[in-house]
Amino acid sequence: EVVGGEGSDLESILKELDKDLKDKYEFAFCVKTLTNPFFANIDNGLKDMVRKSDKVTTLECNNDAGTQLNVCEDIANGGYDLCFLTPIDYEGVSAALKSLQNAGVKVVLVDSLAADMSLTDGSSVSDNFQAGVLAGEACVKALKKKYGEEKGQVVIFENTTSPPVRDRVAGFESIISKYSGIEIAHRENGKGQIDTGMIAMDNFLQAVPEMDAVFSMNDPSAQGCANAIEAAGRTGEILVYGVDGSTESKEYIKDGKQDGSSCQFPFTMGQEAIVLAYRILAGQTLSESERNIKIPCEWIDIDNVAEYIDQ
Repeated sequence: EVVGGEGSDLESILKELDKDLKDKYEFAFCVKTLTNPFFANIDNGLKDMVRKSDKVTTLECNNDAGTQLNVCEDIANGGYDLCFLTPIDYEGVSAALKSLQNAGVKVVLVDSLAADMSLTDGSSVSDNFQAGVLAGEACVKALKKKYGEEKGQVVIFENTTSPPVRDRVAGFESIISKYSGIEIAHRENGKGQIDTGMIAMDNFLQAVPEMDAVFSMNDPSAQGCANAIEAAGRTGEILVYGVDGSTESKEYIKDGKQDGSSCQFPFTMGQEAIVLAYRILAGQTLSESERNIKIPCEWIDIDNVAEYIDQ
Protein backbone atom coordinates (compact mmCIF):
# COMPACT_ATOMS: atom_id res chain seq x y z
CA GLU A 1 0.00 0.00 0.00
CA VAL A 2 1.35 3.37 -1.00
CA VAL A 3 1.11 6.24 1.50
CA GLY A 4 -2.27 7.92 1.20
CA GLY A 5 -3.64 5.16 -1.02
CA GLU A 6 -3.60 4.73 -4.79
CA GLY A 7 -3.34 7.96 -6.72
CA SER A 8 -2.88 10.06 -3.59
CA ASP A 9 -1.56 13.60 -3.84
CA LEU A 10 1.61 13.59 -1.74
CA GLU A 11 1.87 17.37 -1.77
CA SER A 12 -1.64 17.66 -0.30
CA ILE A 13 -0.68 15.23 2.47
CA LEU A 14 2.38 17.35 3.24
CA LYS A 15 0.30 20.52 3.34
CA GLU A 16 -2.05 18.92 5.87
CA LEU A 17 0.90 17.78 8.00
CA ASP A 18 2.63 21.16 8.02
CA LYS A 19 0.82 22.48 11.10
CA ASP A 20 2.17 19.55 13.17
CA LEU A 21 5.77 19.84 11.99
CA LYS A 22 8.74 21.90 13.18
CA ASP A 23 9.98 24.72 10.97
CA LYS A 24 13.19 22.88 10.05
CA TYR A 25 14.42 19.26 9.92
CA GLU A 26 17.77 17.72 9.08
CA PHE A 27 17.61 14.39 7.24
CA ALA A 28 20.43 11.98 6.40
CA PHE A 29 20.32 9.44 3.58
CA CYS A 30 22.72 6.58 4.33
CA VAL A 31 22.83 4.91 0.91
CA LYS A 32 24.63 1.76 -0.27
CA THR A 33 26.07 3.51 -3.33
CA LEU A 34 25.19 6.18 -5.88
CA THR A 35 27.06 4.43 -8.70
CA ASN A 36 23.91 2.35 -9.29
CA PRO A 37 21.32 4.62 -11.01
CA PHE A 38 18.57 2.95 -8.96
CA PHE A 39 19.86 4.45 -5.71
CA ALA A 40 20.58 7.78 -7.35
CA ASN A 41 16.92 7.89 -8.36
CA ILE A 42 15.82 7.21 -4.76
CA ASP A 43 18.03 10.12 -3.71
CA ASN A 44 16.40 12.31 -6.36
CA GLY A 45 12.94 11.32 -5.13
CA LEU A 46 13.80 12.22 -1.55
CA LYS A 47 15.11 15.63 -2.57
CA ASP A 48 12.19 16.28 -4.90
CA MET A 49 9.62 15.96 -2.09
CA VAL A 50 11.49 17.46 0.90
CA ARG A 51 10.22 20.86 2.12
CA LYS A 52 12.29 23.87 1.09
CA SER A 53 13.08 24.62 4.76
CA ASP A 54 14.55 21.14 5.31
CA LYS A 55 17.73 19.45 4.10
CA VAL A 56 18.69 15.93 3.00
CA THR A 57 22.40 15.08 3.33
CA THR A 58 23.39 12.00 1.30
CA LEU A 59 26.20 9.79 2.64
CA GLU A 60 27.53 6.86 0.58
CA CYS A 61 28.77 3.55 2.04
CA ASN A 62 30.35 2.01 -1.09
CA ASN A 63 28.43 -1.24 -0.51
CA ASP A 64 30.47 -1.93 2.62
CA ALA A 65 28.67 -2.93 5.86
CA GLY A 66 31.51 -1.72 8.07
CA THR A 67 31.44 1.68 6.40
CA GLN A 68 27.67 1.81 6.87
CA LEU A 69 28.06 1.27 10.63
CA ASN A 70 30.61 4.11 10.83
CA VAL A 71 28.40 6.41 8.75
CA CYS A 72 25.39 5.68 10.99
CA GLU A 73 27.44 6.42 14.10
CA ASP A 74 28.37 9.78 12.57
CA ILE A 75 24.69 10.41 11.80
CA ALA A 76 23.76 9.48 15.38
CA ASN A 77 26.13 12.17 16.62
CA GLY A 78 25.32 14.68 13.88
CA GLY A 79 22.11 16.24 15.15
CA TYR A 80 19.87 14.69 12.50
CA ASP A 81 16.14 14.24 13.07
CA LEU A 82 15.68 11.21 10.83
CA CYS A 83 17.83 8.85 8.77
CA PHE A 84 16.79 7.18 5.52
CA LEU A 85 18.84 4.00 5.14
CA THR A 86 19.37 1.30 2.50
CA PRO A 87 20.70 -1.68 4.53
CA ILE A 88 23.73 -3.49 3.16
CA ASP A 89 23.61 -6.40 5.64
CA TYR A 90 20.11 -7.64 6.57
CA GLU A 91 21.18 -8.84 10.03
CA GLY A 92 24.41 -6.92 10.56
CA VAL A 93 22.68 -3.55 10.13
CA SER A 94 21.15 -3.99 13.61
CA ALA A 95 24.22 -2.42 15.24
CA ALA A 96 23.85 0.68 13.06
CA LEU A 97 20.12 0.88 13.78
CA LYS A 98 20.72 0.62 17.53
CA SER A 99 23.20 3.49 17.45
CA LEU A 100 20.60 5.66 15.69
CA GLN A 101 17.81 4.59 18.05
CA ASN A 102 19.94 5.30 21.11
CA ALA A 103 20.61 8.81 19.80
CA GLY A 104 16.89 9.44 19.25
CA VAL A 105 17.22 9.55 15.46
CA LYS A 106 14.15 8.18 13.66
CA VAL A 107 14.83 5.63 10.90
CA VAL A 108 13.02 4.88 7.64
CA LEU A 109 14.46 2.00 5.59
CA VAL A 110 14.39 2.42 1.82
CA ASP A 111 14.56 -0.33 -0.85
CA SER A 112 15.22 -3.21 1.59
CA LEU A 113 14.33 -4.28 5.11
CA ALA A 114 16.27 -5.37 8.23
CA ALA A 115 16.06 -8.51 10.33
CA ASP A 116 14.87 -6.54 13.37
CA MET A 117 12.28 -4.06 12.13
CA SER A 118 11.50 -3.03 15.72
CA LEU A 119 14.67 -0.91 15.47
CA THR A 120 13.06 1.14 12.69
CA ASP A 121 10.13 3.53 12.40
CA GLY A 122 9.02 2.49 8.92
CA SER A 123 10.03 1.51 5.39
CA SER A 124 9.42 2.26 1.72
CA VAL A 125 10.23 -0.69 -0.55
CA SER A 126 9.12 -2.36 -3.76
CA ASP A 127 6.88 -5.41 -3.62
CA ASN A 128 9.76 -7.72 -4.48
CA PHE A 129 7.75 -10.95 -4.28
CA GLN A 130 5.33 -9.51 -6.83
CA ALA A 131 8.30 -8.55 -9.05
CA GLY A 132 9.29 -12.22 -9.17
CA VAL A 133 5.72 -13.30 -9.83
CA LEU A 134 5.52 -10.99 -12.86
CA ALA A 135 8.73 -12.48 -14.28
CA GLY A 136 7.52 -16.02 -13.58
CA GLU A 137 4.23 -15.40 -15.35
CA ALA A 138 6.01 -13.96 -18.40
CA CYS A 139 8.41 -16.91 -18.49
CA VAL A 140 5.62 -19.50 -18.36
CA LYS A 141 3.71 -17.70 -21.10
CA ALA A 142 6.80 -17.58 -23.36
CA LEU A 143 7.65 -21.25 -22.80
CA LYS A 144 4.09 -22.28 -23.62
CA LYS A 145 4.28 -20.24 -26.82
CA LYS A 146 7.60 -21.92 -27.73
CA TYR A 147 6.63 -25.55 -26.99
CA GLY A 148 2.84 -25.53 -27.02
CA GLU A 149 2.90 -26.49 -23.35
CA GLU A 150 4.45 -25.32 -20.08
CA LYS A 151 7.87 -26.96 -20.23
CA GLY A 152 11.52 -26.00 -20.45
CA GLN A 153 14.79 -25.55 -18.58
CA VAL A 154 15.25 -22.41 -16.51
CA VAL A 155 18.32 -21.12 -14.64
CA ILE A 156 18.44 -18.56 -11.82
CA PHE A 157 21.14 -16.06 -10.90
CA GLU A 158 20.44 -14.96 -7.33
CA ASN A 159 21.94 -13.41 -4.21
CA THR A 160 20.89 -15.47 -1.19
CA THR A 161 22.19 -12.85 1.27
CA SER A 162 19.88 -10.13 -0.12
CA PRO A 163 16.30 -10.17 1.27
CA PRO A 164 14.83 -8.28 -1.73
CA VAL A 165 16.45 -10.77 -4.11
CA ARG A 166 15.28 -13.72 -2.01
CA ASP A 167 11.74 -12.35 -2.25
CA ARG A 168 12.06 -11.93 -6.02
CA VAL A 169 13.29 -15.50 -6.47
CA ALA A 170 10.55 -16.80 -4.17
CA GLY A 171 7.94 -14.99 -6.26
CA PHE A 172 9.42 -16.36 -9.49
CA GLU A 173 9.54 -19.91 -8.12
CA SER A 174 5.97 -19.67 -6.79
CA ILE A 175 4.82 -19.49 -10.42
CA ILE A 176 7.34 -21.85 -12.03
CA SER A 177 6.73 -24.57 -9.42
CA LYS A 178 3.12 -24.93 -10.55
CA TYR A 179 4.30 -26.65 -13.75
CA SER A 180 6.03 -30.03 -13.53
CA GLY A 181 7.37 -29.64 -17.06
CA ILE A 182 9.43 -26.57 -16.17
CA GLU A 183 12.73 -27.49 -14.50
CA ILE A 184 15.04 -25.16 -12.58
CA ALA A 185 18.09 -26.79 -14.08
CA HIS A 186 20.83 -24.75 -12.39
CA ARG A 187 21.34 -21.74 -10.14
CA GLU A 188 24.27 -19.55 -9.17
CA ASN A 189 24.76 -17.23 -6.22
CA GLY A 190 26.54 -13.90 -6.54
CA LYS A 191 26.23 -10.12 -6.72
CA GLY A 192 23.91 -8.25 -9.04
CA GLN A 193 26.36 -6.55 -11.38
CA ILE A 194 27.01 -6.66 -15.13
CA ASP A 195 30.36 -8.43 -14.78
CA THR A 196 29.05 -11.06 -12.34
CA GLY A 197 26.05 -11.67 -14.61
CA MET A 198 28.37 -12.37 -17.53
CA ILE A 199 30.42 -14.84 -15.46
CA ALA A 200 27.27 -16.59 -14.19
CA MET A 201 25.85 -16.90 -17.70
CA ASP A 202 29.10 -18.34 -19.03
CA ASN A 203 28.79 -20.99 -16.31
CA PHE A 204 25.13 -21.60 -17.16
CA LEU A 205 25.98 -22.05 -20.85
CA GLN A 206 28.48 -24.76 -19.88
CA ALA A 207 26.23 -26.49 -17.34
CA VAL A 208 22.89 -26.25 -19.18
CA PRO A 209 23.61 -25.63 -22.88
CA GLU A 210 19.96 -26.27 -23.81
CA MET A 211 18.50 -23.79 -21.31
CA ASP A 212 15.43 -21.86 -22.35
CA ALA A 213 15.45 -18.93 -19.90
CA VAL A 214 17.39 -17.14 -17.18
CA PHE A 215 15.87 -15.19 -14.31
CA SER A 216 18.45 -12.76 -12.97
CA MET A 217 18.15 -10.89 -9.66
CA ASN A 218 18.27 -7.37 -11.11
CA ASP A 219 18.75 -5.54 -14.38
CA PRO A 220 22.53 -5.00 -14.25
CA SER A 221 23.09 -8.75 -13.85
CA ALA A 222 20.44 -9.47 -16.50
CA GLN A 223 22.38 -7.19 -18.88
CA GLY A 224 25.52 -9.18 -18.06
CA CYS A 225 23.67 -12.41 -18.87
CA ALA A 226 22.45 -10.89 -22.14
CA ASN A 227 26.00 -9.80 -23.03
CA ALA A 228 27.32 -13.33 -22.47
CA ILE A 229 24.50 -14.79 -24.55
CA GLU A 230 25.28 -12.32 -27.34
CA ALA A 231 28.99 -13.21 -27.18
CA ALA A 232 28.01 -16.87 -27.57
CA GLY A 233 25.94 -15.99 -30.65
CA ARG A 234 22.68 -17.06 -29.00
CA THR A 235 20.68 -13.83 -28.67
CA GLY A 236 17.00 -14.65 -29.17
CA GLU A 237 17.45 -18.31 -28.21
CA ILE A 238 17.49 -17.80 -24.43
CA LEU A 239 14.91 -15.70 -22.62
CA VAL A 240 16.42 -13.11 -20.24
CA TYR A 241 14.41 -11.65 -17.35
CA GLY A 242 15.44 -9.09 -14.74
CA VAL A 243 14.09 -6.70 -12.14
CA ASP A 244 14.39 -2.88 -11.97
CA GLY A 245 13.10 -1.42 -15.22
CA SER A 246 16.40 0.42 -15.58
CA THR A 247 17.09 2.80 -18.46
CA GLU A 248 19.75 0.45 -19.82
CA SER A 249 17.51 -2.62 -19.70
CA LYS A 250 14.70 -0.77 -21.46
CA GLU A 251 17.15 -0.33 -24.34
CA TYR A 252 18.14 -4.01 -24.11
CA ILE A 253 14.44 -4.97 -24.31
CA LYS A 254 13.88 -2.63 -27.27
CA ASP A 255 16.89 -4.19 -29.03
CA GLY A 256 15.74 -7.78 -28.34
CA LYS A 257 18.59 -8.64 -25.97
CA GLN A 258 16.45 -8.82 -22.81
CA ASP A 259 12.89 -10.18 -22.78
CA GLY A 260 11.44 -8.36 -19.80
CA SER A 261 11.90 -6.61 -16.47
CA SER A 262 9.76 -6.04 -13.41
CA CYS A 263 9.87 -2.26 -13.25
CA GLN A 264 10.50 -0.67 -9.87
CA PHE A 265 9.91 3.01 -9.20
CA PRO A 266 12.86 4.29 -7.12
CA PHE A 267 11.96 7.96 -7.57
CA THR A 268 8.48 7.25 -6.18
CA MET A 269 10.08 5.17 -3.42
CA GLY A 270 12.06 8.23 -2.32
CA GLN A 271 9.02 10.49 -2.51
CA GLU A 272 6.92 8.10 -0.44
CA ALA A 273 9.74 7.76 2.10
CA ILE A 274 9.86 11.53 2.64
CA VAL A 275 6.11 11.77 3.20
CA LEU A 276 6.25 8.79 5.57
CA ALA A 277 9.05 10.54 7.48
CA TYR A 278 6.94 13.67 7.90
CA ARG A 279 3.99 11.58 9.10
CA ILE A 280 6.26 9.96 11.70
CA LEU A 281 7.72 13.30 12.80
CA ALA A 282 4.21 14.77 13.06
CA GLY A 283 3.37 12.01 15.55
CA GLN A 284 0.67 10.37 13.46
CA THR A 285 -0.61 6.93 14.47
CA LEU A 286 0.07 4.69 11.47
CA SER A 287 -1.20 1.23 10.60
CA GLU A 288 1.27 -1.52 9.67
CA SER A 289 0.71 -0.97 5.94
CA GLU A 290 0.98 2.82 6.29
CA ARG A 291 4.24 2.48 8.22
CA ASN A 292 5.75 -0.18 5.92
CA ILE A 293 4.95 0.82 2.35
CA LYS A 294 5.11 -1.67 -0.53
CA ILE A 295 5.16 -0.11 -3.98
CA PRO A 296 3.81 -2.38 -6.76
CA CYS A 297 6.00 -3.21 -9.75
CA GLU A 298 4.93 -3.21 -13.42
CA TRP A 299 6.01 -5.60 -16.16
CA ILE A 300 7.95 -4.23 -19.14
CA ASP A 301 8.53 -6.20 -22.33
CA ILE A 302 8.74 -5.53 -26.07
CA ASP A 303 4.99 -4.85 -26.25
CA ASN A 304 5.02 -1.85 -23.92
CA VAL A 305 8.65 -0.77 -23.49
CA ALA A 306 8.10 2.33 -25.64
CA GLU A 307 5.70 3.66 -23.00
CA TYR A 308 8.45 3.46 -20.35
CA ILE A 309 11.50 4.69 -22.29
CA ASP A 310 11.34 8.25 -20.94
CA GLN A 311 10.32 7.31 -17.38
